[in-house]
Amino acid sequence: MKVNILATGSKCNCVLATFSDGQKVIFDFGEGALELCCQRNMQKLPLEDLTKVDNVLITHSHRDHCGDFEKIQGKMFKKSLNVKDFEVLHDVPNKGFVVMNDATKEGFIYATDYYEIPEKSFDFLLKLFGFKSWKWMAMLELSYCKWLFEKLPENQKFGLSRHCSDVQFFHYAKKIFEVNPAVNIISVHASGRQSEYLEGVSKFGSVCPPDHLRKEFYRIFKGKPVRFGHSDFGANYNYI
Repeated sequence: MKVNILATGSKCNCVLATFSDGQKVIFDFGEGALELCCQRNMQKLPLEDLTKVDNVLITHSHRDHCGDFEKIQGKMFKKSLNVKDFEVLHDVPNKGFVVMNDATKEGFIYATDYYEIPEKSFDFLLKLFGFKSWKWMAMLELSYCKWLFEKLPENQKFGLSRHCSDVQFFHYAKKIFEVNPAVNIISVHASGRQSEYLEGVSKFGSVCPPDHLRKEFYRIFKGKPVRFGHSDFGANYNYI
């Protein structure tokens, strides 16, 4: 199993997940996603031909998550994998996805752009993670660090407040590991803010600095499979 994050953040979102038997699914297909796919094919990197993708799943109506979907809607996807969705809370109707491969006993979970996973939805996920004979990879949002958020002026806080903080992400991850320590968790949708309030505090004006969070992952999770996800054509996040 592996995950490749083609794009993540406020401009475009597109994540490719590949099961061990080669079956593939794409989560979100934002504006620019099709061009990313074409570029990658031209560079002869190991991206897919869209005709080999089992399904393309869209979480919600924001353009950075669905903007290019209309360009591929006519393609005939097999839709043979077992797909379930669950509600997450954002400023528009939004859902996360569980994609299960019954043949290989593997599952991918993807949820982004939310400030909360409702109790009913999270209980549903924990029940799935309880099947320890399966391998699970979960892509969950970590949009901003709360301590940096609190340094921002009010006019820069509104959008972020509808997303998931590091504190909330850690809470969900700890609950998951209580049920199944073998779940692989990868963060997605890191946000940035250009603000003088972040100068000298966070490199590149990010409210989700990778180096800081990688240290926090190591400190809090003590070697459990939690990784900071970023867009990198050459990077695959393999099942550990």
